[in-house]
Amino acid sequence: MTELKRPVLLDGAYRPAEQLEPFALSVREEAGGIATASMTLASRPQVGVGSAVHFWNGAGEDLGVFRVTRAVSETGHGGRQKVELEHTLAALCDCVLSYAVSSGTSVSRAVRVLMSAGGAPMTLGDAEVDAAMTRVNFAYVTVWEAVRTVLGELPEGWRLEVSPDTSPWTLHIRAAEAAPCVLSANRNLLSLNCETDLTDYCSRLYPIGKDGLTVRGVNGGDPWVQSSANPPYGIASRMFMRPDVELAADLKALALDELARRSVPVVSVRAAARDLSAETGEDGDRFSLGRLCVIPTAELPGAWPGDLRFRVMTRFWPDLVRDPAGVILTLGNRRPRFSAALPATGGRSKMYE
Repeated sequence: MTELKRPVLLDGAYRPAEQLEPFALSVREEAGGIATASMTLASRPQVGVGSAVHFWNGAGEDLGVFRVTRAVSETGHGGRQKVELEHTLAALCDCVLSYAVSSGTSVSRAVRVLMSAGGAPMTLGDAEVDAAMTRVNFAYVTVWEAVRTVLGELPEGWRLEVSPDTSPWTLHIRAAEAAPCVLSANRNLLSLNCETDLTDYCSRLYPIGKDGLTVRGVNGGDPWVQSSANPPYGIASRMFMRPDVELAADLKALALDELARRSVPVVSVRAAARDLSAETGEDGDRFSLGRLCVIPTAELPGAWPGDLRFRVMTRFWPDLVRDPAGVILTLGNRRPRFSAALPATGGRSKMYE
């Protein structure tokens, strides 16, 4: 039986202060997102808003340091306390990245500048891919928005990883493992729900660039680009606005890249599973965020076109206290399009060192 490594309350210097004994604990993680947690505790010790807590999952994997964002004390049940937490990565949301600081520099350098006046140290780990530093129509963005833009530009399968090798953590952008994890009905898969969604589907784009620029001159006179002559899911048209692009050839290339992402249905899989990695030591039993996951369908009821192969997008541990191995996985055939929130511009610079 897998046992949970108990969470630890940290002091102001992120040093262990006291081990906690929660009655209930759930954690939700997203690939490229900010993890959240919910915990129910006895009346003592009191865990106040702003406190830092170190968590592990049922497989003994270090989930990093979370901060308490909400605390509710109850008079019943012996004075239990319920707390909600978010990963300390959320501190990046609190740090405004001024373009006076960031222009022509890297996020890691900007973070160090922002943090030099005090606060928990933060660093951005190395990555081997360049990404755009985008300007927007307002003066400031948060550091987290900038990091999300980096993630949106990285190849499929890359993920955000938070390593607790420094206090309180170090941020890395890493490629997912080459070998996939496996969900098998005869081993660790409890239930499976597969959903196909055409909400974001598009087979024809009308690109518009700077000053009304179109692609007619580089596209045989047509103002649109299309995924194929006869799209299997029909014609669905959308505008593609890129006022930062001045060349028709560049505009067409960007539109084709966007079309490649949007011309296939989004498939989302929700799986209830058992994380057996702590018991078996097998790498294939470990469901890392961003990792490719294979589900053999020959042993499943119903008609399937073949084995399912999708990335792990979210991990949710509903009850780490009572069932440390129980996990809900959301898998998808498309990574989150974080860059949609920040329109790109012509200027490009390094975002990490």
